[in-house]
Amino acid sequence: MSQIFRSIFFKITPVVFIGILLLPLIFNFFDNYIDFEKGNEKRKMEELPKFDLDSLNILPKKFDAYYNDNFGLRITLVNIGIKIKYFLFNSSPKPEKVLIGKDGWLFLTGRFYEITQDLNRENLYSQANLKKAVEEWEARKMELDKHNIKYYKAFWPDKYYIYDEYMPSGMKIANKKGQWRCDQVIEYLNKKKSIVQIIDVRQKLIEHKKKFNVHYKQDSHWNNYGAFIGYSELINCISKDFTKIKPLCLNDFNIIWGERKYGDLSEILNLKLTDIDVNFIKKNGNTTFENCSIDGYPAKTKIYTNPKNPNGPVVLIYRDSYTNAMIPFLMEHFSKAIFIWDTPYSIDLVKKVNPNIVIECYALRYFR
Repeated sequence: MSQIFRSIFFKITPVVFIGILLLPLIFNFFDNYIDFEKGNEKRKMEELPKFDLDSLNILPKKFDAYYNDNFGLRITLVNIGIKIKYFLFNSSPKPEKVLIGKDGWLFLTGRFYEITQDLNRENLYSQANLKKAVEEWEARKMELDKHNIKYYKAFWPDKYYIYDEYMPSGMKIANKKGQWRCDQVIEYLNKKKSIVQIIDVRQKLIEHKKKFNVHYKQDSHWNNYGAFIGYSELINCISKDFTKIKPLCLNDFNIIWGERKYGDLSEILNLKLTDIDVNFIKKNGNTTFENCSIDGYPAKTKIYTNPKNPNGPVVLIYRDSYTNAMIPFLMEHFSKAIFIWDTPYSIDLVKKVNPNIVIECYALRYFR
């Protein structure tokens, strides 16, 4: 019996092996007829190169690149590899962008996002640059004061500032006793007794994280609870100049915890990971704000009006994606809000908007 089994095994094995090698070609042929699993690679895939006698020397490389991007079952095999790395070996499939920390926390990483520079303290100001930056902010504030426009600067802490205890071993904070760039600025402003002050919400977030998560585990941003803490601190500061503006309280909302799917970090890894989400439902009804045209404004601008508060102040906010979660809270207090993304401060834009308030607020690693 064993002799028969060995004979069958040695006959079948080459056939199975060749079949496995041919599977990508077979599935590549049927790709137009069957809806196979899709990937989320945010790049243009290589196209089939055209035969050209003048480029015969590079045609093999072009075809190789095309086949590597388009062979049958590619996405399925890539996704299987991703799942094996993550679930079996607790390893990031894309360590250049996302690292896996303790207890399933994911962290954005890399030089492209300026996180490596921040962690290594590479982005500290020289004394000359620090002096120049502060003088620019002070000149900006004085110019706006002349037009009766209030100016505020704030920063929103990245996840690793608040949850460093969950950071992966491959992502370390250099010289923990050293200064962050924001602390360098705050110390300088305090010593100078500058007219510019920075709104710092780190301590409040650290206090509140003892009760609830203030950042998502599977996303690079804070959650709605963390955004509410940031909003409260910002409005508390603004209310000193605009006494009619008071921040909403947690008691003004029904806070509902639920499930959130596919944070930006899990999407980068092409993993469908669930997260804990928190939603704020205002007890007397959430404010409905209306979209406005952004014609004549920079790309990615968002403009909203609040029909229920037509006499409220107008605010111009220079920001990044961290401010997104704050928008529903902020719109409670303003008649109109213009949110500018990826565009530096401009007095011409201020004159165009004619706001009552100008705010600059960015994720801490982009603090400027």
